[in-house]
Formats: sequence, C-alpha cells, structure tokens
Amino acid sequence: MKLKLRMENERQVARNSRIWIDEHKIDFRATCRAAQTQLNRQSRPSRCASLIWDAHFLPRLYFRQMKPASNLEKIELYLKAIESGDFACIADLFSHDARMEQFPNRIYPSGIRSDFSKMAESFEKGRKLLSSQSYEVKSHVADGDKLSVEVLWTGTLALACGNLAIGSQMRAHSAMFFEFKDGKIVNQRNYDCFEPW
Repeated sequence: MKLKLRMENERQVARNSRIWIDEHKIDFRATCRAAQTQLNRQSRPSRCASLIWDAHFLPRLYFRQMKPASNLEKIELYLKAIESGDFACIADLFSHDARMEQFPNRIYPSGIRSDFSKMAESFEKGRKLLSSQSYEVKSHVADGDKLSVEVLWTGTLALACGNLAIGSQMRAHSAMFFEFKDGKIVNQRNYDCFEPW
C-alpha cells in the first residue's frame, strides 16, 4: 500500500513538472534525450524504478537546463523545486546571506525567522511530514527587485498531524514577498493562512 501511494505521488510530481515545462516552452524532447542517455549508462531498471526515475530525476534535469530570466520565473522554479524535493536547485536561487521570515500562523504561532544555513534543516523536516505538496500561483506583482506572489499551497501528510490522519490534505493561502540582489533571492517573507482542520 505504501509503495502504491508513493508511486502515485511520484507520478503526480512528474505530471506537474511536465505541465510547467509545456507552459514555459521548455525543449521537452531534448531534455528527455539527455536524461535517457544518462539512464542508459546504468543497468536496465525495473518498471517501478523507471517510474521513480521519471518522477524525480527528469524534473531535476529540467531545472538544471532552465535559465530563468525574470524574477517571476525564478520563483516559479523555486516552488517547483520545493515540490520535487530538489534543495540543490533552491540553494542556487538564494544568496548565501538570505533571510526568511514566516509571520505567525497555525503551524508557527510565534512566527519564525531563519537564515539560509537553517533552510536545509527546515526543508528536510517538511519532506518528512509531507508525502507530496504543490503550489499554484494565483497572481503576482513585480516592482524592480521586489516581487509579491499569491499562492495556494496543498500538502498531503505522510505523518499524522493533530487530528489529521496520514494521507489527509492541508491547504494554505499565502502571500509571499521576495527581494532580489544580483539575480539572487536575499529576502523572503510569508503570510500563510491555513484552512481550518
């Protein structure tokens, strides 16, 4: 049952990544050929292993080949990297002295402030709690090196949380405010409004 759920989550990650690629006119076939070349260097995988490769490694290769030009494209890439679990991609988008702040919400009643060195730890905690997550950008406002985005976040629990059982979904309506310097994210502020549970 756990393997079946995991495989379905992997498929959803792959589907989300391909939708994003289509929207941004990424050369899907060329990227697939590059991925297949790398896959052929290994022993022939089982069908299950192929699904996991398709869901995890192809999206990461897409991310590596992309050259986001606008700040909005960088944030879209950032959110997709969170979905796929690619912290290396996230690290490449942030300045080493970046700051992040989440204002008080249901998860963090007192809010939380962190620097980039603590982001990896928080990222891993989130991955353990969630079997999958997705972001839908609803709107955005750009002003020079500042960008504001309104997103809908949906997460599926891998562990029980409060009165929510494994497999339950959580939703949050978020306003994210980013500041850039020299093409890198230097500051992120989140206002997260979780739906009742």
